[in-house]
Amino acid sequence: MSISVKPSGQACGAEVTGVDLRRPLDAGTIAAIGAAWAAHHVLAFPDQDLSDDDLERFTTYFGALGDDPYFNPVAGRRYVAAIERRADETSSIFAESWHCDWSFSKQPPIGTCLYGKTIPPVGGDTLFANQHAAYAALPPERQRLLDGLNVVHSAVAAYSPEGLYGQADAASGRTMTPKISEEARAREIHPLIQTHAGNGQKAIYGCWGYSIGVEGMAQDVAMQLLTELLAWQTRPEFIYVHKWQPGMLVMWDNRSLLHRATGGYDGHARLLHRTTIWLERVNYGHCHQARHSGCRSGTGSSVSYAPSSRPFQISLTNPKSSRSFRSTSLRPEGSTLKINRRSALVRSKCHRSSHSASDPKPEGHLDPAIATYRVPTEDPWRS
Repeated sequence: MSISVKPSGQACGAEVTGVDLRRPLDAGTIAAIGAAWAAHHVLAFPDQDLSDDDLERFTTYFGALGDDPYFNPVAGRRYVAAIERRADETSSIFAESWHCDWSFSKQPPIGTCLYGKTIPPVGGDTLFANQHAAYAALPPERQRLLDGLNVVHSAVAAYSPEGLYGQADAASGRTMTPKISEEARAREIHPLIQTHAGNGQKAIYGCWGYSIGVEGMAQDVAMQLLTELLAWQTRPEFIYVHKWQPGMLVMWDNRSLLHRATGGYDGHARLLHRTTIWLERVNYGHCHQARHSGCRSGTGSSVSYAPSSRPFQISLTNPKSSRSFRSTSLRPEGSTLKINRRSALVRSKCHRSSHSASDPKPEGHLDPAIATYRVPTEDPWRS
């Protein structure tokens, strides 16, 4: 079977035609799809009429099926979850913050498959941010600063009782009701910069939200780094905007991408079925133990704050690695970066902050408070 791969012309993404995913695929076709996936990171297969059996079979060509930690499966299935919103629903859009699926897992999934069953006529785009491109665009000295950092990941801001989808969201009327658990407080540590096994390229892995700290770094410095890095990771030149169609299957690579949902389809229902591509079968039937009870904030590090000529600039020196980190914001000049640590949302607003370089915030733990940082007038990550 010969497939056709048409690149999107954006930062990543391609459309694949010439294949009927209702039928078992031969080894050559699977290899061709795998190569296209490694090259383009997001693949869209239009005009497919798939059952849940077809969706699961396709998923197993590229990894293993496994339980999703905080999604309930659809009735009669174990590995298929519904991403659903009613036409009359008024709750916030699910998963509209940038993220990498289940990055807080001990062995995070390599990819995700999502099949469009009911697609609204307007809105509902999915945005993808190419993290190979984000890393490659950094100057070499900035790449060296990030190489070797290990990041603390956790689902606490989303799926703990006080998280975004926790007790406060219970009365929202949301169609999707994720599993809420104390297990969401568990933490895992993963390298910030990872080399993709399929294409040999380096990528920035994960982002602020599920990423809640940096190993060996004081918490306020780590949060500043992660929020500023997210602004870089999601610059317009790294973005692919995916437009959905009914009967379209999309597979994306969590090792090389961030993604987020969007709204804009009020008054219309939306339903997609999802599977997760794991390296090996994962069972979340029992509590998984955290490898680390907390971020080792400040271990072997010293932090200083530079003069206000470049607001909230941070210098970090780690004697163990003899590396330095300097952080200045990547947001547009004249804006401020607001961080809602409880909901894992990052927003910018065009007004001046009252915080000064000598007033380091946020504190070193998650809480509902919002911290605001002033943005410098230069973009040192380009230099």
